[in-house]
Amino acid sequence: MDNPIKHIWDSDNRLLSADELDDDCPRAGEGRPSIEPGQYIAHCFKTDIKPFKNERKLLIWLRLNGGKYDGVELFLPCPYPRGTRSCRTKYYNQWTIANGDPPRKGERMARSVFTDKKFRILVGDSKRRFENGELMPESLQYSIVKSILGIIEDENSN
Repeated sequence: MDNPIKHIWDSDNRLLSADELDDDCPRAGEGRPSIEPGQYIAHCFKTDIKPFKNERKLLIWLRLNGGKYDGVELFLPCPYPRGTRSCRTKYYNQWTIANGDPPRKGERMARSVFTDKKFRILVGDSKRRFENGELMPESLQYSIVKSILGIIEDENSN
């Protein structure tokens, strides 16, 4: 059977072979991990701010410690707009848990409060949806941190 693609040229006007066309295809990147939902112990190793659907999201990156999923890296997404944070927002609540106390009125709620701490976390599925609202297939779902539940004090701390 003949290849249905008869004439494809590159930018130098050179006819490409089927092998060269295959080499031009995008390659799959590493997928995001999918683990069993539940509570885990994790260490926060970094935070990133990323644009997402016309807003800023803070991604709090956590590495699981111990057990079947030791070393798996997951993130906790939080809306991260500029300005004052209400006590009803996800960021305020997660920051308060990580800080150990709520912020004083007017205090800057720096994201550095999360890094280099060990937490008890709740992991769940991402629940990714198509634009029409339908859930994407399970193979396209992945695990995310739903919430920080508490700080775990290091055995070596006083």
